[in-house]
Amino acid sequence: MRSIHRHLIFWLLSCLLVLCLVAIISIIAAFRRSLVAEFDRSLIPQLNNAQLILRPGPLGFNSEINRSPDVYIQAWDSDTQNTLYKSENLGKRKLPFREVNNHSTEHWDFTFENGEQIRLAATGILTFTGRGEDLAGNAVVVAVAKDRSSLESAVRRLLFSAGAIGLLGSLFTAAIAVWVLRKGLKPLDHLGEKVDRIDSGTLADRLETGGMPAELLPFANRINELLDRLEAAFVREREFSSDLSHELRTPIAEIRSIAEFAMMYPNRAEESDYQNIFETTERLTAIVEAQLALSRIESSHELEGHEQMDLEEFIPVIWKSYSNAAEEKSIRSNLTFEGPRHLKTHPGILTTILENLFSNAVEYTPESGSITFELIPGDSDDIFRISNTAPNLEDADLDKLFNRLWRKQESRSDANHFGLGLSLARACAKALGFRLIPKLDSGELSITLSLDSPN
Repeated sequence: MRSIHRHLIFWLLSCLLVLCLVAIISIIAAFRRSLVAEFDRSLIPQLNNAQLILRPGPLGFNSEINRSPDVYIQAWDSDTQNTLYKSENLGKRKLPFREVNNHSTEHWDFTFENGEQIRLAATGILTFTGRGEDLAGNAVVVAVAKDRSSLESAVRRLLFSAGAIGLLGSLFTAAIAVWVLRKGLKPLDHLGEKVDRIDSGTLADRLETGGMPAELLPFANRINELLDRLEAAFVREREFSSDLSHELRTPIAEIRSIAEFAMMYPNRAEESDYQNIFETTERLTAIVEAQLALSRIESSHELEGHEQMDLEEFIPVIWKSYSNAAEEKSIRSNLTFEGPRHLKTHPGILTTILENLFSNAVEYTPESGSITFELIPGDSDDIFRISNTAPNLEDADLDKLFNRLWRKQESRSDANHFGLGLSLARACAKALGFRLIPKLDSGELSITLSLDSPN
């Protein structure tokens, strides 16, 4: 499993290691340049001293001037590259010639055949011979060299010291980085521990956001919102289980009573007993089928078979099946269609939505009440609205209106209704990308079929 902690440590230590290496290399390079420059400056006095050799003396060159045994000196005629002078400590060896301009100095490294490493400094000068009209100048290159083993030894000591300091610094930095990361990620670990302790019995608990780092607040707030939804879902499921038990207990008790009576008095069974059993099983079948349809719709992700529909013609056809029941209760119906409304949707599922809305309106509208249908034309998000007289409903009931098996207390004695119609209608609307919006105003309930988001 991928770990943010290990991931951050890996990349942070990698970056720190690269930075340390770059810093160490830069420091070593700077110190080496400084050591080489210091070494070169130590050759300059020797080079200036060597130039005095070329002054003519009684025996030619003033060879007595050079008395430093660790400094090599050699002079060349710049034109012919012939050696004019060479110090005795060179023996048969020769320093490498390099063309150097007058009054300029060059430095470079060289290694003798015996492996001795030296560093040279050379300059170009003019020497003059004769007097008056016989005065003549010659271009001469003078070079001095010195064994650079001390320089290389100092560089090696520098490398060792820098490497040791760099290693210790890297280890110390790595330890500090690990400690800082662990301390910085500790709130995330605490958040994970709190979330891990949440189960079905602690859904009422919420994550404390006081003092939480700003980076974790969005996660904690989203988790708390998720817990709100989960708690509400668990409450609905518990209420559903209780309501379902209540709904099934009565028909099951009826079947059991009839069966016990038939077993006790087998010769006294009447046709009405079988009719009661049939009606009771029909009620059970209706509950089960409605529940299965609701679960099937809620688990649907993609629905095929959408068609372009004219709701101005479609809605009256569905209402026709319920108009007789409305007339028997003297319910006034009013269809207000201000204009055509076309919609591309699934006709079968839309039929289920309308049937449940119409059935609920007819069954729960009191006698001599009214039902109004309104089709909203154009491109409005609202599509269709049904309103009916509902004197027994209260504003607090709107939150429970679409809950499974919920019915107003006064309706619980009605064995023909189970409280699943509006739940099924809402599930179907959600599957089609719609939503049902209830509203209660002056004893009139209106339910609007609307797009779930602007289309």
